[in-house]
Amino acid sequence: MPSFSIYEAPVAWWIPYATKDGYLALRTFHRTAHAEVTALPVGDGSIAVEGVLHGAELGEGATLVGVARSEEVADFEAPATSTDGGRGFRVQLSSLPDPAGPDKAPDAEPLRLGRLFDDIVDRKDTDKYPAVTMATPSGASPQARFFFTVTNDLAVGLS
Repeated sequence: MPSFSIYEAPVAWWIPYATKDGYLALRTFHRTAHAEVTALPVGDGSIAVEGVLHGAELGEGATLVGVARSEEVADFEAPATSTDGGRGFRVQLSSLPDPAGPDKAPDAEPLRLGRLFDDIVDRKDTDKYPAVTMATPSGASPQARFFFTVTNDLAVGLS
């Protein structure tokens, strides 16, 4: 595994693995900055994201911005709180927030959340989290479930 100073930028990680047909491959990640997810606590009607920032610091008024993949679902924002002297963060969602406007965090550089720093190449099929019934401003009660994409970025599925 690579050696690096844990909080400096840019962030790079690589994972050697065997392909399905037996070849040696290397999966690499390179980001200017990264938010490494360390825990995804779920509770009765709530979900949370905890993590550590690499190559960035949590600024005043920091928010988690959920960006919808389609026009059928609204984007949202939720406030982030600082932990561990500003390198760590936590976002608690006890309901799905009101939709965000078109100027989602206009003064901040977006930072993707994910799980990169270990030896799992693709978390989409290995990391499973329970669904939680969430309240919404419209009164609906969708099921929310964390999952990781094929690029190991954090996502929330609603059903």
